[in-house]
Amino acid sequence: MSWDVLLTPPADGTTSAGEEPEGRTPHAVPAPGAAVLGTVTLGTVAEVGAAIRAAVPAVDLTDPAWGSLVGPQWSMELAIGETEPVPAVLLHLRGTGDDAVAYVHRLAAALGCLPVEAGQESPVPPGEAGVARWQAYQRERDNARPRRRVGV
Repeated sequence: MSWDVLLTPPADGTTSAGEEPEGRTPHAVPAPGAAVLGTVTLGTVAEVGAAIRAAVPAVDLTDPAWGSLVGPQWSMELAIGETEPVPAVLLHLRGTGDDAVAYVHRLAAALGCLPVEAGQESPVPPGEAGVARWQAYQRERDNARPRRRVGV
């Protein structure tokens, strides 16, 4: 079970602060019907990988479509995919440790994205409010009943 956070460009092409990160411009959707989530994308797989590496040099992007990052008490998988241009990045977080939320926001900022928790409509807030969302997920995970196996 993981806490899933989608790093997605806002539909209007702006960050939550209302501006693009310095030196970065969103890419237009290449063709009608392309498999993208909004009106802007993140760039090529190589561009996304470069932005992620610049923000978090410890990331393992041996497979450019699927990265990983390991913290002291948590791990994060980065589902980038092979679609060009990249429409979004999905993060799968496991473990504990409040510092994981800072990495979610660092990656989102590097890509000019909003971090949106799967199943939620609003972005994961920075700081203590975001940590509270991560901790709420952990409580839910820890209290979840194990699934019963059905014998065949």
